[in-house]
Amino acid sequence: MRYRLQVILAFICTISMLTIYSCSDTNKNKDKEIANPEFAQFLRKFPSLSYPVTINGCLVNLDSLAKLSGEKYLPEDAFGHAYGIVPASDEYVCVILLAQADCEIPVILTFDKNGNKIDEQAINIGYCGFDCGYTCRESMLLGSNNEIYTADTITSYECDSLGNPVPGTNEHYVIYKTGKILSSGKIELSKEMRKDL
Repeated sequence: MRYRLQVILAFICTISMLTIYSCSDTNKNKDKEIANPEFAQFLRKFPSLSYPVTINGCLVNLDSLAKLSGEKYLPEDAFGHAYGIVPASDEYVCVILLAQADCEIPVILTFDKNGNKIDEQAINIGYCGFDCGYTCRESMLLGSNNEIYTADTITSYECDSLGNPVPGTNEHYVIYKTGKILSSGKIELSKEMRKDL
């Protein structure tokens, strides 16, 4: 009985030690992934995101997001808000910046683990505006397979001099792009396409 208890305790100790070693090893590897402390500090401004990432540019609440301006890792003169960091890839780091415009514009930036920029793309269509007879909803989706879909869903009609709809001019359509973040961190986007709804 005493021997059996010693075997059980030895087994529990072994499992505990392996778990502790495994966890500390994982943390060491995470620390090694981003060896550049300045880049790691920049990344801490971005909250962690989970898939799918959906952004409706005109409906984003910016209150809890860090403001970015003049950051070393951003394009020159870029300013906006740190929307989030996309789940980790072995090859690159991916963050989403919201650039300021009439509606917030999602910008995807990819970097290698040392903070060198791989690619940068504004993921929007940009037809949203405030004209008579024109309404739109801009959105972006980044799926777990790193596929990108961005669209403006538009309803429009011509207005007469009093701002009333001109009969027979109603249109309802979507202008969209598709794309993907490749395993290299490069971002591919299609040309604009249109589909009547």
